[in-house]
Amino acid sequence: MWHLVVFVAVVVLLNSMTSSAAAAVAEQSVVPIAASAGSRHGKWRQVEVGQSVVCMTGGFSRTYSQANSIELVCGISNTKKVFVQLEKNSHWFLKGVGGPGTQKGELKVVEVMEDIRLQFERVVRKADCNEPAVAEQGDACQIEEVDPMDALDEVAASEFQTPVKGEKAYFKKRQVARRLRSEVQQLEMPTRPVCAGRPQDGMTSIHVYRKPGSTCRNFGNLYLRTDCLDWLLSYAADELYFQGVTRPEPELEPLKGNCPAVADVYVEWNFSDQSWDAQFLAGEHAGTKKRFFVADLTSGQWNNMKRLKMVTDEFYQANRMAKKSAAKDFMVSWCKAIESNDGLRFETEWGLRPSTEEPLVDSRQSRRKKCRTVGPN
Repeated sequence: MWHLVVFVAVVVLLNSMTSSAAAAVAEQSVVPIAASAGSRHGKWRQVEVGQSVVCMTGGFSRTYSQANSIELVCGISNTKKVFVQLEKNSHWFLKGVGGPGTQKGELKVVEVMEDIRLQFERVVRKADCNEPAVAEQGDACQIEEVDPMDALDEVAASEFQTPVKGEKAYFKKRQVARRLRSEVQQLEMPTRPVCAGRPQDGMTSIHVYRKPGSTCRNFGNLYLRTDCLDWLLSYAADELYFQGVTRPEPELEPLKGNCPAVADVYVEWNFSDQSWDAQFLAGEHAGTKKRFFVADLTSGQWNNMKRLKMVTDEFYQANRMAKKSAAKDFMVSWCKAIESNDGLRFETEWGLRPSTEEPLVDSRQSRRKKCRTVGPN
């Protein structure tokens, strides 16, 4: 027996095909004879053209992935917005959060979608309670007083109650499904998860759409607007990185001056940028910060330091540790000049480029720049 297997895969972006074209495809469909002969491939289905699929990439993903989406007309101006379905094990979410090698089931610690669902429920419940029609009914928005002794009665009754076979399944079947209406809600979510330890980053507004349906079958079927996907991937990536473990915020002790040559100046070595950082803690120049990179130390500056007997070796003979020590002595001399209000002359003589407006930047790109000066905060 010959079996005809037809596999049609049609991926169409939003607005790529009109409804009239889709109707034409349905009218021209042909059912093969193999479908009526009890084919082992199952029931034959009519070809359906998807109009709600978008291709997207972002986060740690290197390639484009398909995502289920829906287009809605929002706002008074009737502008069209695209919403992407939230599925924890979808390809675009797995790869965008954990990278190309992430597989299904590896994002168990990521709970951002559950947080969105719970926040959506709170907003909807609050909106329902504020409706006049619901408030008039009385019990929907009122908090009943609970007597603690009632709980003891329930416990005593349960101890002598004989369990009935299939009772749990019976009551489960008797649950009445509540219909959900379609709606779009604006939610306020933390910009970063609690485990990232960055509460100062504040909140972020996102827009979530819920499809209509039953609570038993369609519960949690939420869609996120495309301009909020950057926040979603960033939030989930931090949850995966920190594994949901909240980092304790260290108690910052006030800095104390550690430079005997200059009072109220704190000097420290910056390991990430390989530079010396100095900060005035008190006095007229309180808040002023200086940074000097070891890589920015030139032969001309070295010769001047040798003339002042700050170094003894030649520049080409000095190793990494010698240059690091010389850069610290140079930073101390710079702070002395600032304390005596002679910083501008010092910077001119030593070929430094001052800047009183740009902040102190902690990045390796700062290596390309000369020394920076930050004015009092």
